[in-house]
Amino acid sequence: MTELRETHARGGPVSRGQSALPGWLGALFLGRPLARRMRVVPDGKPRRRTIPKALLTGEGPQVRGRRMHRVIDLVVPPDLVLKRTVTAPATARGKLEELALLDLRRRTPFGPEDVHWTLDPPHVAGDTLTATQWVAKRADVAAWRERLEEAGYRLRKLVVEGASGSRTIADFTRQIAPGAQRVIGLNLALALIAAGAATFGWLYPAWEAQRQATRIETEIARLRSDTLDLRKDVQALRAQDAERSAFWDAITDRPILVDTLRAVTDALPDEAWIDTLTYQPDRAVLTGETGGTAADLVLRLNARDRFDNTRLSGAVSRTSEGAERFQISLDLRAVR
Repeated sequence: MTELRETHARGGPVSRGQSALPGWLGALFLGRPLARRMRVVPDGKPRRRTIPKALLTGEGPQVRGRRMHRVIDLVVPPDLVLKRTVTAPATARGKLEELALLDLRRRTPFGPEDVHWTLDPPHVAGDTLTATQWVAKRADVAAWRERLEEAGYRLRKLVVEGASGSRTIADFTRQIAPGAQRVIGLNLALALIAAGAATFGWLYPAWEAQRQATRIETEIARLRSDTLDLRKDVQALRAQDAERSAFWDAITDRPILVDTLRAVTDALPDEAWIDTLTYQPDRAVLTGETGGTAADLVLRLNARDRFDNTRLSGAVSRTSEGAERFQISLDLRAVR
């Protein structure tokens, strides 16, 4: 049988109690049809919330059907179904449904494939569990559904009104809403898309910030590398500038040989001549002869701005011609 989840296949009743999900939510997200809850009353005509018992039993006049079928959950009184009491040890609470099914096989002429059934919540009295089992023949339920169809009603759930409240004994939702699985799949796909979009919207700013942080870190590393390279370039330019300055200082500030020769030539009288000049950037040594005195030459050279600390650095001797031979050292001043 495929019209319901079979009790003999799952070891328990078809349905227990009412769904905790509101009807409109079930219709929207699970494809369950909305149903009006109607009760079976002893007599009368079908009304907004009631259906006469004679409509189910076929004892009353035939009711003209509606043009459009109305989906209902039908609450039947206990006298339309079989009420049984199942007892078991208190330790067998977890296997109460299996025990109820076994008891149904042994104590009634019906098998699980012949009936719809459900259990009320068990009561504990000492070491004994007691539960009420409600049983409805499938043939009777099929006849009820057929008569309800003729009257314009489509049965979604069959509910029995017991002492502990109403209990669903049969559920035909899948038969009257065959497209429910497609609705569930569609809603699941939409939920996954919405969850993915929400996750993307939640994670995208963090991902974008991480990407920008990575880009900024890369840019900072590049700028640091460029800074080090520029620092090396600056140091190299500074060294070149120092060398250039030193070179210009050597050219412009320090005395050169030509200028020293010119100054020595201008300072010496015609009676003196130089045969040797030893030149260094900061001093010079003159060796030669003069018809006058070597001391007079020292005074003449010392009077020049270009020379400083002029002195006789060697012994003065007289030649055979009567001239004095001398060696004069002098410091060279920088030219500004």
